Amino acid sequence: SEARKRVLGAAAPSPHTGSRDRPPAISALDVSCFPNAYRNAAATLTERIKQHGATDPAVREWTIGEDAVLANCDTDSTPPAEVASAPAWLKADRAYQIATVYFYRCDYDRAAELYAAIGRDADSPWRKLARYLAARAAVHAAIVAKTSDSIAAGNAAIAGVAADPELVDYHADAPHLASLLAFGTQPQQRAQELAKSLLGAELPASLAVDLHDLEDLERTGKRYTDVGAWLYDIDALNGEKGREN
Repeated sequence: SEARKRVLGAAAPSPHTGSRDRPPAISALDVSCFPNAYRNAAATLTERIKQHGATDPAVREWTIGEDAVLANCDTDSTPPAEVASAPAWLKADRAYQIATVYFYRCDYDRAAELYAAIGRDADSPWRKLARYLAARAAVHAAIVAKTSDSIAAGNAAIAGVAADPELVDYHADAPHLASLLAFGTQPQQRAQELAKSLLGAELPASLAVDLHDLEDLERTGKRYTDVGAWLYDIDALNGEKGREN
């Protein structure tokens, strides 16, 4: 971005594709780095330049650190170093950058721990977002592990987001996290819930997403529900191979 060029005097590296090898259980549900990761990085850097100036050594250190964070979209790369003797704002930002590296590396347990620690830091500007991301990391960890303890921890984390009065901006995300957790860990139960919703008296507001999720669940060939199997078969028949057959 132009902001990065102002600080480092060089053009930004090519955007990463987020094509790293990820656990099969999670690879179909999410990506390491959404486009917003780059937009948010640029917006944060622009704000830091506005606050401290493009020539500030701490701003330069932040920028180098963010390059290291985004490098982990593709493969495990060296995380940015901790900054013991630095302004408080850079220490807070660096803690968030390091936590995000672990999330991108798919080390969701460690990411959840680090995000939770940030969430307990009353002085961190990232504390609210970090508490939400701790829950998201817990959900990802449960989808990979699929143990009763990890699933319980994921549900508890979601409930924590929904009940936290300081996280009102993220309350609407709690049901989406719950759906993601159920999709990844209890596919039959989730398919049955979706089928019941779709066959109700009124179609759900999330119709497009629910149809997509139910069809994806049926792609396994498990045929969890009649309506899901019917939707999948109709789609398959309307595909090129289906028409040929």
